[in-house]
Amino acid sequence: MLIKRRLLFALLFSILSAACMAGEATAEFLEDPKFVPPEPLARGKEYRPPGSPITTEKQPVIWAWRLTLADGSGLAFGGRSLRTEDPAVHTQIRQNGEWKSIVDELRTKNPLQPHHDALAALRWPLLHITGLARQVYFQGRDEAAEKAFLEKEVAPKVSELTAKLKDATAALAKSNGADAYCAAQVALAQAHLAKVTPALDALGTHIAGEKLDALRQARIELEEAADALDAEPPVRAHSKIAYDSKSGLFAIFGGDHLDYLSNDLWSFDPKVQRWQQRHPKTAPEPRALHFLDSDGAGKLKLRGGYLYGGRAGFESTYGHAGPDEWIYDLAADTWTGPAGAQASAGDLRQYRQGNAIPDFFTPAPRPDAIAAAKTLADLPANAWVDLKPARRFTWNRDWGTLAFDTDRDEIYWYTGGHSAYPGNDVAHYYLATNCWDQPVETELPPGYIGSNEAMIGWSFNHRPFMGHSYASYAYHPLLHKMIVNGRQTLNGKAHDANTYVYDPDHGDWQERKPTPISFDRHHAKLRYIPNFGMITWYADKLWKFDDAALTWSALDVKGKLPSTICDHSGLIFDAKRSRILFFSGGSYSGVPYSGEVFALAIPSLEVTSFKPEGSEHIEALSCFNAKGQKQDPAVVWVLREVAHHPDADLFLFGSKLSGGYMAALDAKTNRWVGLKIPGPWPMGLSAGLTYDAKRDRFIAVGTRADVSALKLDVKSVELKTFAEIAAENPKPPPPAPAAK
Repeated sequence: MLIKRRLLFALLFSILSAACMAGEATAEFLEDPKFVPPEPLARGKEYRPPGSPITTEKQPVIWAWRLTLADGSGLAFGGRSLRTEDPAVHTQIRQNGEWKSIVDELRTKNPLQPHHDALAALRWPLLHITGLARQVYFQGRDEAAEKAFLEKEVAPKVSELTAKLKDATAALAKSNGADAYCAAQVALAQAHLAKVTPALDALGTHIAGEKLDALRQARIELEEAADALDAEPPVRAHSKIAYDSKSGLFAIFGGDHLDYLSNDLWSFDPKVQRWQQRHPKTAPEPRALHFLDSDGAGKLKLRGGYLYGGRAGFESTYGHAGPDEWIYDLAADTWTGPAGAQASAGDLRQYRQGNAIPDFFTPAPRPDAIAAAKTLADLPANAWVDLKPARRFTWNRDWGTLAFDTDRDEIYWYTGGHSAYPGNDVAHYYLATNCWDQPVETELPPGYIGSNEAMIGWSFNHRPFMGHSYASYAYHPLLHKMIVNGRQTLNGKAHDANTYVYDPDHGDWQERKPTPISFDRHHAKLRYIPNFGMITWYADKLWKFDDAALTWSALDVKGKLPSTICDHSGLIFDAKRSRILFFSGGSYSGVPYSGEVFALAIPSLEVTSFKPEGSEHIEALSCFNAKGQKQDPAVVWVLREVAHHPDADLFLFGSKLSGGYMAALDAKTNRWVGLKIPGPWPMGLSAGLTYDAKRDRFIAVGTRADVSALKLDVKSVELKTFAEIAAENPKPPPPAPAAK
């Protein structure tokens, strides 16, 4: 009887301890400890994840959960580190009241870690092959040129990568796994790897859209193969942690990788400090920021969370997953949901759809270079023509310029910001075929969409989030890369003092390097100067890029440069006179531009300035007069955007003056002039302007992937001085002051 009583008391104590442990575990959302996920609404109803620029200014980590147990121990995993080179928040345990990172120990103990590292290193070469294949496809080369390019540039890389995949697969097969779990993960990785090589073998000497889609899927399979062998789960945001006292295991489910949602489930055993991936056959659909709790008796309860929107029945960018409650049995490795609940296969990635993924841009028919060339050749003179690209990138991507890659014959568009696109991909426009492409999936920062300030730093995929980019990026023809050197500041403080490098051949970001000062994106103006190098004009200083070290040094100019003023300043190289021209002045609703131009001689770095004829009429032709009174709301003049026509020796600005004239600086006569150019074209603060010397066309790109072209015939264009335009369009006198 005594033994039975002791057993009964032990059982009751165990149950009470489990209940106590389950009840007293404290889940903490790091950026706001008081935050609790909202109660689930009907599936598809708008869901607004938490987030604020105030948070990013003050917190080192966002989107992260940790769980502290009643005995003081705990687990933290997931979220994004804002100011470290590695944006992932790795595994931490709580010991003696302190949180301690154990990722290095986990990797050291993991017998499969070398195999993970070997596979992860193959992602970049696969991106290179994919990027080159997409280039040759969208350039619309003829059959012979395409074949020659693929045989010379792509086939050797395919052979090299295929050999490395074969070696990695063979090494993995020999590992056999240290235990049953490792063996199962090896088998899973092998199953993913088996789907990679066929996509490479199928490339051949002719690219079709389906082959590009297969390469993208091969990259996903490679990533998942590597993930299966890692010491930790794949990094994620908004994944709540649960603890089951019966099994002594922590668990996480799903989360947001920013480009995809997942529904994988991982358990962590604190006794041996080891993660293990579970593999239920079915699972709740991928989601993030859900409720995940334990009953203390071997089961987890899941409900709510958000899904990606942009599909039928969804009201916004994120939608509620619905109120259905799911139960996971840790011992049986099974999920059970209510009748009729939306179930998915386990271990699933769910990406956004439509023009948020690369596959949107690849369906037949193939890009047609002959038709595009004919369109540009047949343009009427002196009129903007809307080229109407068939497929366009997602969202409005506001308030920035373009980068023109004359080597690959492409234009890059990387801008967005508050109330606009907040992602981090670079859209490619192919002049040869009038086609847009987006080489990677859209990534969005949950809780920071439509906020007044952009997200700082870079994503889990090492891609820097964009805000209004203004003129803070440009193409570097010697490096064959795009350089970004203007980043987000908050309340005057630097939080992302880095230069970022984009590699168009990979269709992805390559690296970043710290900058000697924080270049605020509002005032950093980048230009590549032939035979001199890449420069940043920032405030009244000039900085030059070190192509080897990928850093900046201040130039000692002889004289005083004007200061940058966000959209109201721009620069361009005057090749005929070996000088850089600087334009600065005006505001959104105040004192207009004075007309003064500063010139920096190359290579002497001597500064001079001059006021072209007609400067005295700029105020009369501006939207606002010097008193800030609106004169003509139709007037647009953005000094940030300027392009040079070498034969005409005219510097055209992204502008529309009264009477429909484009503002231009006539360098030969040193005077301001207007060109009468009708037709639809993107202009203003959210448009970029460049000159395509190969085709002798001006190209303008706008916020919604709109593209227009202009064939300028200087002999027949209607050109007038500013004095003549001002006389044609007299301004009404300002309103009389109101009577007292």
